[in-house]
Amino acid sequence: MKLYRFAVRAAAGALVALYVTASASAAVLPPSQRVADAKIAEFKNSPQTLLTQNTTAASLTQATKLLVASDASTLSLVISLLTNSSTSPQQVQSLVTGLAQAATLAAAAGDQAFANEIQAAVANTNNPTILAAYQGAVNASLIASTGGAGGGGGGGTGVGGSTGTTGFAFGGSNSGGGGSGFGTGGSSNSGFTTGSASVGGTSSAGGSVSPR
Repeated sequence: MKLYRFAVRAAAGALVALYVTASASAAVLPPSQRVADAKIAEFKNSPQTLLTQNTTAASLTQATKLLVASDASTLSLVISLLTNSSTSPQQVQSLVTGLAQAATLAAAAGDQAFANEIQAAVANTNNPTILAAYQGAVNASLIASTGGAGGGGGGGTGVGGSTGTTGFAFGGSNSGGGGSGFGTGGSSNSGFTTGSASVGGTSSAGGSVSPR
């Protein structure tokens, strides 16, 4: 009887581990638009490559968005870069903008939980500069996605939503088409594709990425 119970518990534990692993690497983007597995592995082994291989604001924003939208488990590493004292203010702005755009993609794709997770991760930095930059990036994305209309965009698919003490609650929506993989061409100085993917037509990334 004890052996049977042990076997049941072991099987249950294996299922939980499998679920956690799958959830951690869940992707917002469809397979054809995700960053190549090899590029994700490179980033996980050496997160600084995201900064050293993307030397312009536009490419770093784009690379951050596509990376996080391709593999949710990269979020914590991007946050680590965001809070690293060696990361320049310009790089912080690009990272934050990429995260805001990834959150918009997640919300538009119906993955509100991941959009909230991104927002909470940024809020948990407890850094006023980062929080202000994130809020500004989300506002810019929403304005662009509504064709220049101000405010929270009313209705639609929200980015984040009520998060208690974070102070962020955003509305709005996003849609689009096209987009491409990351690490398969594009920017000549980075190895990351910065071609036609963006959220709501923001100027830092050009074009749009369609949700799942």
